[in-house]
Amino acid sequence: MMVSPEGKEKRDYYMNEMKKMLESNVSLGRKILYFLILPHPRDWVNKKGEWSLHNWDNNDWKKVKEGEWIFK
Repeated sequence: MMVSPEGKEKRDYYMNEMKKMLESNVSLGRKILYFLILPHPRDWVNKKGEWSLHNWDNNDWKKVKEGEWIFK
């Protein structure tokens, strides 16, 4: 699982860099991979920030819908 700070510019940068790495490494691309975007801890209590979880699927990041976050 990769974790990144919230913010469009940061999120896009990290997700694109990870996408490049995964596309060029076939063995990694077949693993179950997640990318968690989370706000600064000071915003966790007041719920200003948005958490989002993405799954690597078919050579791209797909957002996991809220309520489908099941970890085993």
